[in-house]
Amino acid sequence: METEFLEIADGKYIVIAPASQSLTVYTRIIEERDRPREEIDEAELSNIVSQAIWKVFDRERTPASFKLGVPEIDVLLIDARIVSARVDGSKVLNPIGFPAKRIEVGVAETLASRDTFQKIRQGLPKNGEIIFVSEPTSVKSHLLREESRCKNFVFVNVLRDKTHVCAAKENGDIRPAGDFEWGLDNLLQSFHDDLTVPKDSVAPVLNRYLQNDASPDFLKKFRFVFNKHFSVFEKGVSAAIHNAKMVKPTAFVMCDQITASAKPFTFGAGAKFAFLPWEKPGDILKREFVQFSSNKNFNRFAKQRIKWLNIN
Repeated sequence: METEFLEIADGKYIVIAPASQSLTVYTRIIEERDRPREEIDEAELSNIVSQAIWKVFDRERTPASFKLGVPEIDVLLIDARIVSARVDGSKVLNPIGFPAKRIEVGVAETLASRDTFQKIRQGLPKNGEIIFVSEPTSVKSHLLREESRCKNFVFVNVLRDKTHVCAAKENGDIRPAGDFEWGLDNLLQSFHDDLTVPKDSVAPVLNRYLQNDASPDFLKKFRFVFNKHFSVFEKGVSAAIHNAKMVKPTAFVMCDQITASAKPFTFGAGAKFAFLPWEKPGDILKREFVQFSSNKNFNRFAKQRIKWLNIN
């Protein structure tokens, strides 16, 4: 997957950043206020947003350096935005005017290497403006949390030749957990070799199994084949779960051509797996843009911290 520019308005772009060259994290920062009886004003909110952004960046650039394979000095913050806010535990769209003991800010940040940032700059159409930059696997994980209310899960994004795993934890953190060299092409080839059926017939057969849309005898026999060919996949996901220090989370899986499963299933004593309908990266980020737009009061401050992204 390469970097893509998705035009959402005249000259305004969302940048789809590949997981191999970037990472997007979601987390929460809590700020305790010295004068809780005073109302939050614009200057204070700007300062809170600024501190939250840099606290997250300072914490994430070391693991980002390891993942991207570059020195820390070459890890850049290429996007930061606010996705939520709570004042003394209550969700608000705009904290200005509220007295509060504490304010919790949900932050999303995208980090990338210096080389990747330069490629984005060079690839941006003339006179274009970047609204935000994000990696789809993390974004989908964030949307899943918002929509499903599930607090402890991994999202597994199966591409043509690689799989990316993102961990969503109960503390609100969402970050990459690992990737491995296995994808849809491997899946189709392995079933094709074993079942001696055309490759274009593999997905329909697999979908019938996942939907329980077959005779009990077929389902029983196919279960052995299914477990056999998903063993590499299961080991890769299990390794990512172990790296994220999670205990038997639900694993939501998304793979092109593969339909949603009728119910979760397990491999041995491992995590529960559930297949989700396929969603294109551009569609994922478009849905994130709707949320981004609803937090415009925050994000005008966040944008000031990364205004060098808007290249004219």
